[in-house]
Amino acid sequence: MRDLIDMKRLNTILLATVVIGAIVLGIGPRFQKDNQAPAAEVGSYQSLPTPQAISMFQVRVESNEGDAVSSAILGELFSRQARETGDVSNLDRAEAALNRALQILPGYPRAQTALASVYIAQHKFFQALDLARVADEVDPKGGAILTIGDAQLALGQYEEARKTFLEAIETFSVPVVSARLAHIDEIYGDVAGARLTVDKAAESFIAAGGSGEAAAWFQMRRGDLAFASGDYAAAAASYRSSLEILPRYPASLAGLGRSLAASGDRIGAIVSYEAAVAVQPLPQILLELGELYELDGQTEKAEQTYATINVVRELSNGLFDLSLVFYEANHGDPEIAVRTAEELVQSRPDLFSYDALAWAHFRDGNFADAREASNEAVSTNPGVASIWFHSGAISAALGDSAGAATDLGKALALSPQFSPMSVLELQQILDGLGT
Repeated sequence: MRDLIDMKRLNTILLATVVIGAIVLGIGPRFQKDNQAPAAEVGSYQSLPTPQAISMFQVRVESNEGDAVSSAILGELFSRQARETGDVSNLDRAEAALNRALQILPGYPRAQTALASVYIAQHKFFQALDLARVADEVDPKGGAILTIGDAQLALGQYEEARKTFLEAIETFSVPVVSARLAHIDEIYGDVAGARLTVDKAAESFIAAGGSGEAAAWFQMRRGDLAFASGDYAAAAASYRSSLEILPRYPASLAGLGRSLAASGDRIGAIVSYEAAVAVQPLPQILLELGELYELDGQTEKAEQTYATINVVRELSNGLFDLSLVFYEANHGDPEIAVRTAEELVQSRPDLFSYDALAWAHFRDGNFADAREASNEAVSTNPGVASIWFHSGAISAALGDSAGAATDLGKALALSPQFSPMSVLELQQILDGLGT
């Protein structure tokens, strides 16, 4: 497996934004403003396979160095390819193409909007927010408002994000916006409502002719929310629907593995995770696969998989800090986990970062600081089982048996098999409480 990473070393960094648990950033399909392109181009490339469309616009850019529109579209296409494949070397290409468009035509809102979305994928959230606001001032109907909301979500500004998306829904595609609002509902604990919203959004998107990466994303999100609800059969079905659209979609391959593991099909889960790793060895996928190997008694494979995470770390440029916190906390050095989580909270102060910080402190034996961070993580009453498991474990360590039982019970009520290894630990804690 290490050889797989080494082969990609020179040209791949890796994408995290669509794979972490329940789509941590809540980022949905991008709004494409085709009416900014010349009439002859409208509809001429959106239905093409992404590599073919990229080739088309590379030729246009090379033949006309002053073509800002083609440079902007090329940047958007590279960004789309990053989402489809998980290869974020495409994000570097997208950024270069979009900066070229802005050099040709300073203040070009389409390029600014697309570049802001690239910044989101690169976890440059403050830069994304600032640039998206500039683009939105120039062109309020250009889609930058969605990136404003995405950045606010990542920065933990949930009510501001809700207001932004409610404003956006008056202008833009309802499925694209409502999927983002559903993520806020999930953050506030309304998983059933979020699931219903995304189900309707996905059906509406397909009925309107939606296809490609965006359609696969909607099906993947249906799977995420079914999983978060403990409905593992429905989750697996949605992930399979996503894979019918994009057979090598890493997020859905991992999601299918997660659902199969929760349903007790460990062999099928490992096969699906291995397929995801073959596409892109993302740390969260590697971590979950390693834990399945460990539970299955495949110790050598587990160790190799965990070692691969350290190789990926060298390529990640901070994109995977959230996953790396949990890897270090559970299988590595808790002190590194704490330092990484503290930096994460500074750059992205959302509930998921605080949850990571809480767990890092817990593993490092600092239960008071763990409780403080976990209080931030549970402040919205999130519909995320793992966050409640962490809170309950911290309460148990502090001697708060009643609080521990309550929070561990919330985790099991949400998704009783949310993580095979974590559920084993959860049951051990409950047994220790005499529950």
